Amino acid sequence: MKSLNFTKLKKKLVSGEKQQTIRCIFIPTFEENEVIQIKFKKKPLFQAKITEIYPKKVNEINQKEAIADGFENIDDCIKCLLEINNLKSSNHFCFIIKFKPIAKITDFIEK
Repeated sequence: MKSLNFTKLKKKLVSGEKQQTIRCIFIPTFEENEVIQIKFKKKPLFQAKITEIYPKKVNEINQKEAIADGFENIDDCIKCLLEINNLKSSNHFCFIIKFKPIAKITDFIEK
């Protein structure tokens, strides 16, 4: 199964607050509606369905996309993307990948 690995924002992933990732040095090999594994530091967290994938320049990311990716604002998002990907310019293309967690049978059992 294909996967997306994360190293930051685990709480936002688990809570469902983060349902998107922006990848700059990465060309996605999966397609919309494909089921993938979401991992944190290479350990599985949950399965998710890809809902949308589209290219965008880093400097064209908007506030809504920055927040959906788990950041407080656009500036924090762009700063992090440039740093993590060692980019010299915000004119670089990236892919915005949106996903939706898939419910597990245990989600429906009363505790």
